[in-house]
Amino acid sequence: VEGKSWWKQEIPTQEEFDLGIGNLEKHGMKVDHIITHTLPHEILELKFRMYKEYDSSLSSYLRFIASHVEFSSWHSGHMHDDIQLGKYHIHYLQTMEI
Repeated sequence: VEGKSWWKQEIPTQEEFDLGIGNLEKHGMKVDHIITHTLPHEILELKFRMYKEYDSSLSSYLRFIASHVEFSSWHSGHMHDDIQLGKYHIHYLQTMEI
């Protein structure tokens, strides 16, 4: 619910999306680690059966990153749980050295 569990100011602006893609392009769309608050929607659906997309621009952006960027691991804390799904890591109490 906007204003209770998330706020519109949390969603990056188009300028911030463009800056992120530009920085990834400067590095050949390859990075070691990705750290975001949430994960691509498909990963959330896979584990948590979450179907509601809170913001389609953020969901589209993360989907693009997941499908176009070569990365070793993706780290998130959104779900307040400690789970590993392949190279996707959801952190809550557990930490790991990267």
